[in-house]
Amino acid sequence: MRVFSWRQPQKPDREGIINLVNEALQNDSCAQFAEKTLATLSSSKNPTLKGGDLFSIFKLFLEKGGTFTRTPPPGSAGYGSPIGSIPNGASISMATFSNPALQNWSDAVTVIDELFHLSGSKEWYSDEELAKAVHAIPEYAALTKLDPSQNIFDPNYAGKDKDKDAAYSNYFHDIERRLCTVTKP
Repeated sequence: MRVFSWRQPQKPDREGIINLVNEALQNDSCAQFAEKTLATLSSSKNPTLKGGDLFSIFKLFLEKGGTFTRTPPPGSAGYGSPIGSIPNGASISMATFSNPALQNWSDAVTVIDELFHLSGSKEWYSDEELAKAVHAIPEYAALTKLDPSQNIFDPNYAGKDKDKDAAYSNYFHDIERRLCTVTKP
C-alpha cells in the first residue's frame, strides 16, 4: 500500500521519473496489456493515441511538452491526476510520497497510471471506461486480487453508488500495476 502525504513537496525529478517509466513500459507484459486495453477503448469518437502503444504515448507526452507537478487540479483526490491533453501539452499531478527515498518510484507509478487516462486523442479515458475494458478481457480480469466486497464487478461488492468512481479506479489500477511494474530501488 502506498502512503501519501502533502508535506513540503519536492520538485519532481524529471529524468529519474522518465527513466523508471521507460523501463516499465518496455516490459512485454505491460506493453501487451496497454495495447489490448486501449484497443478495446479506441473508437471513432475518441481514437487511442499511437495505436495504444503506451511507450510511444509517453514519448509523445514528452515531445508535446508534458510536465509533472505536485499541484493537484481542483476536485482531485490528491494521489495522481491527468491535466489537459497530450496533443495540447498535458501535465500529470503527483502526490508527495511519505518516504523520500521512494519518491521517484511513486512518481513513476503515478505517471503510468495517468498515461492510461491521457491516451485518448480527444478526451480522457475515465476509470470506469478503463475498468470495464480490462474486465472485458478475461486474462486480465482474472488477475485482480481485490477482496470481493471491494471488487465492483463481483456480486459481493459492498460499495455504494457514491463509491463507484473509486471502485472502478481501484479495480483498473490493481490489475494495471501488476503488469506495468515499476522497479523499486
